[in-house]
Amino acid sequence: MKKAFHQKESTIFIKDETIGNTFLLAGKIQEGHLPLIILKRLEGNRVCNVSVGERTIIPVTEEMVPDLLALWETLESERIEIDIEDVVKRKFNLYYGN
Repeated sequence: MKKAFHQKESTIFIKDETIGNTFLLAGKIQEGHLPLIILKRLEGNRVCNVSVGERTIIPVTEEMVPDLLALWETLESERIEIDIEDVVKRKFNLYYGN
């Protein structure tokens, strides 16, 4: 991801399900559809099911939150906006300086 960000790739496909899901969730945070407070309150065995589109639901657990927040913070600090183009194929458009 760092290489894609550094080279300012405009479109990326993420084949790894874990990383792709993290990007889908970060996109939902950026869109305002997933409040950070919900993620910060997850603890123990609690699960927050998040619909990301195209009948895809991602169960978010406490273990996922640190990586998700780290990605979101990186996107915010680098001013990179995610546009989720295809949920199933995990295709994302990236906009820089937004």
